[in-house]
Amino acid sequence: MRSRKQFSTLLIVGMVAMLSISLLPTMRTEEVLAAPEEVLAAPDNFGMFSFSWLPTMRTEEVLAAPEEVLAALDKFGVEEIYPTASNGSVWYLNNEDPQSDGNFYFTSLEDIGLDEEEHQGEFKMDAETGTERHGVRIHVDSPKGQWKNVEMSGYFKMVNGEDEFTMIARHGPSYHDNGGCDAYGYYGMLSAEGDAFFKKKTYHHGGGYTDRTAVAENVVDELQDRWIGIKLIVYDVGGEDDVKLELWVDNGDETNNWKKVTEYIDNGEWETDESHCDRSDDYTIDSGTRASFRVDDSEFEFKKLSVREIETEEATFMPYAIETLSGKDQP
Repeated sequence: MRSRKQFSTLLIVGMVAMLSISLLPTMRTEEVLAAPEEVLAAPDNFGMFSFSWLPTMRTEEVLAAPEEVLAALDKFGVEEIYPTASNGSVWYLNNEDPQSDGNFYFTSLEDIGLDEEEHQGEFKMDAETGTERHGVRIHVDSPKGQWKNVEMSGYFKMVNGEDEFTMIARHGPSYHDNGGCDAYGYYGMLSAEGDAFFKKKTYHHGGGYTDRTAVAENVVDELQDRWIGIKLIVYDVGGEDDVKLELWVDNGDETNNWKKVTEYIDNGEWETDESHCDRSDDYTIDSGTRASFRVDDSEFEFKKLSVREIETEEATFMPYAIETLSGKDQP
């Protein structure tokens, strides 16, 4: 049996321990759940530890996501904005001999050839025709017969000219067959002055185009004599009733510094000037047989062309003004 003196000593020790615990700093839930980098503890005279020097953890330190997520690269080392679809069609430019590829061909009203440059994989075409209505169209047929949700990508250099680089997704199989009704597609365009915009085409002849849409001016500096990366991404959203268009650029440094410069959703209210081919003037394009790259009245170089069927998530618009790569902000 313990003496009254022993019980008094135990009582004093217990009170000191409780006092030590009461001096612990108040910590928010997220601080307690976090693993601090360092905890400093000092023993007191009774062999108890007081943790009054625990560091304070900020909420953002606990909940912060990893600073960098490494994106997948394609066979040319170009960053993929969206992942390739399982069993989806994929096409890459044949750097050895593009014209040996049965899915690759180009058309023009002029006699335009394809010249290989000094560096392997770089090609040059002189499509200076004297009119911005004509130049060259580089076509890529789908290896499986249909392009739908796609990411088109390539690098281009404007050697001489003042037109634009154009990518066409969900492109129809012909310009002139079927009375011009097979010449439909979604157009993503970057002008020589650095303006980005979209158009839709549902018919080859007059009245088959929309006006320039989602125009973003001066998203990059002028394109003369430098490489610029361009991506046109087109995919279904909203239960496949609407179509999302995105235009991205890598501003000449070829370091995968991709930025989205404009975007638009065709929700069935984007109208062409006139209706043709038993299509309404707000016709939404479901798919196409080829993807195309177009340049008019210009001498230019290109490399690293690709087209991929992609997996996508629900579309969202950027909730902030587009920050252009020329240092100017869009209104």
